[in-house]
Amino acid sequence: MVHCSSSMVGRVRTLKNNNYMAAPIKYTCPDIDRYIKDLKHWCPERRNDIEDWFTVEELKELCYNLINSIDDCCNNFEDIRDANDILRTWGTSMEEKFETLQVQYNELEEKYNALLEENQLLKQ
Repeated sequence: MVHCSSSMVGRVRTLKNNNYMAAPIKYTCPDIDRYIKDLKHWCPERRNDIEDWFTVEELKELCYNLINSIDDCCNNFEDIRDANDILRTWGTSMEEKFETLQVQYNELEEKYNALLEENQLLKQ
């Protein structure tokens, strides 16, 4: 049976509120959504627009803009890759810290329960 004192519960709350629980990267989904929107700008519905452009210069400009957009998206995806790597590394570190703390908690819990039983025996 586990008996948690209020001070133990307080320490767990403190741990949860500690910086250990704050991810270094908040959200990558808005970035991903923005890059998808950028890419969709060039999707099939844009193909029909090409028929309206008659000059070679306008087609060159379209190609130039498309190449720049693709290049920007590639760079942005590399930024997301870096952010995900930071999150993955942080998560692994937090998992290791949690496992260490879990072992320490279990040891303290066993000691606490043993002392509680000893205290009950002494009272008898």
